[in-house]
Amino acid sequence: MEEDMPNFDALITTKELAKKMGSSAAWVRHLAESGKIPYLRISERNFRFDLVKVYRALERQITASEAPAEAASNQPLPAPAAKPNPSPRPVASSWGKPNPRRDRR
Repeated sequence: MEEDMPNFDALITTKELAKKMGSSAAWVRHLAESGKIPYLRISERNFRFDLVKVYRALERQITASEAPAEAASNQPLPAPAAKPNPSPRPVASSWGKPNPRRDRR
């Protein structure tokens, strides 16, 4: 139960977390509102973060995103799809009356 209780002395603001992460405050708010990092909402615009819990959450996301990539790296890459030849450019007569601006190449 104590694990869930935040240490109120160690809570930091959105700007402080953004500075530590090397990102913007808007990005930190986006991560919080999308559920990617834990936060406490103090008011409509004010968030507080427990730095240890934020780093743990980000670490879990990084390791989770790396695991499928490692498993997929053992698979051979599929052959690239052949691109169809582009169709020839239509001649001006097929468009109706010739237009010097449109018909320039």
